[in-house]
Amino acid sequence: MGLFMAMGILWVLVEYLGVLYIIASLIAGEIGITFNFFWYEVWAFRDVKRSFAVSQLVVRWLKFNLVRATGIGISMGILTLLVEIFSVHYFVANIIGTVVAIVFNYIISIGWIWRITRPKE
Repeated sequence: MGLFMAMGILWVLVEYLGVLYIIASLIAGEIGITFNFFWYEVWAFRDVKRSFAVSQLVVRWLKFNLVRATGIGISMGILTLLVEIFSVHYFVANIIGTVVAIVFNYIISIGWIWRITRPKE
């Protein structure tokens, strides 16, 4: 859901507000990141045992942002490469970059932020 929100924000920023697509992608990405963190906390990782103390919530949010910032870097690199070198439309290029970043982000999240491990046999 954060992806759709971010794509809508990206579109509005570029098409209606004239924001440079790279800056618009960063802004849209951070809004999507914060939305997704709360979505993961409430739904995706609801079965993972964790502390809900404010300090632990903030630590997870910071980790989440660090992982997502790396994902944004990946996405931005792909976005820039596809637009500037291969003349792909910014919207399509952003979707491709975002999908690659989502896969990276999820893999890191399950191993570091919410520590999902296989049960020992």
